[in-house]
Amino acid sequence: MQDTMHVTDLTHSQLQSYRSIWGSFTDFGWTFAGPERTFGFYGRLRVDETGSIDLLDLCVACSGKHSENGPSSKVLALKEALRRSQSKPEERDQFRINFTSETPYRRIPDSHLVLTYGNADDLWDHHLEQIRPKPKASGNPLLEQNIYYPVSQKANPADARKVSLAELSNLLSQNPAIAITGAGISTGSGIPSFRGEKGLERHFPLHEPFPGTVANLMIEEPHRLAQILAQFQAAFIQAEPNAAHKVLAHLEEIGIIRHIITGNDDKLHERAGSRRVHLKSHTYFEPDGKGWNWLTEGKILLAIGLGRDEHGLISYCRGQGTLITAISPNRPEFLHQEDLYLKGKAEDILLHLKERCLNYTTGESK
Repeated sequence: MQDTMHVTDLTHSQLQSYRSIWGSFTDFGWTFAGPERTFGFYGRLRVDETGSIDLLDLCVACSGKHSENGPSSKVLALKEALRRSQSKPEERDQFRINFTSETPYRRIPDSHLVLTYGNADDLWDHHLEQIRPKPKASGNPLLEQNIYYPVSQKANPADARKVSLAELSNLLSQNPAIAITGAGISTGSGIPSFRGEKGLERHFPLHEPFPGTVANLMIEEPHRLAQILAQFQAAFIQAEPNAAHKVLAHLEEIGIIRHIITGNDDKLHERAGSRRVHLKSHTYFEPDGKGWNWLTEGKILLAIGLGRDEHGLISYCRGQGTLITAISPNRPEFLHQEDLYLKGKAEDILLHLKERCLNYTTGESK
């Protein structure tokens, strides 16, 4: 029987919540692309009847390109480090590591450092599928770049006007709104973001040339690396909806929020009670996708927990005359002069908004 790696334990209430949403197993996969390389990790967690979370399988892949003149000195040093590490099999446990310069696809990174644990062959195939160029979408070539609408290049965050709680609550009482949420809204639930002081990026900086410092972790400390990544995924299982999720559900219930579009596959919006939650997807934002209709149902767009207009949806709404309002501790880089900005943590701001909108009833002012 395959050994597993213990990650952490759930409380009784967390276990009950987990069973109702996820089942017994959780598959996960994350791919992060930088200018010099792509980093991905994919795996499976199991939660047993006692609440123990264990890692079953894991594939960690770092992909990049050789220089035009052949393998760089860093790649040659990487091969030497691999040779030394493989002479000490007792330190590797069930981890296997491999470096390859071969790939079945063209026009993608041609060098891969791959660390696996358990039964991870299919997970490596998944990584290759993620980094393979996508076919151009008929009628919308932007989708090949994972962009749904051209992102505005005229951002000027410093000139966006700061708005007060009173002014924003008054605007919301008179205008329907949609919300677009990012990783920042879930950090209050204990889910770390990729970027930021406590994010994964501190271990895996994407700006580094291939192979980067993550190679040291993969070669010298595979167990520690596996724990970091498994703990990251376990946070999704342990998380509970925070005040921001609950307030958005309340604002939806009383008719202020029409739709929530999110990049977070943590189900916290749904668990908080929201019903019109849509995970960002190519399917919704193809030329005839219904996602565009959702965006036009609001006269105000609340951008919460977002640092960038990653897919162009904020640019699209601005072009439709929607009032962009960002709620964030820091000014997001997508803000324009005509946009509004409310400084603060999402949980605090939204709780105050809820109090001000408490007596609002659907249809009263719209």
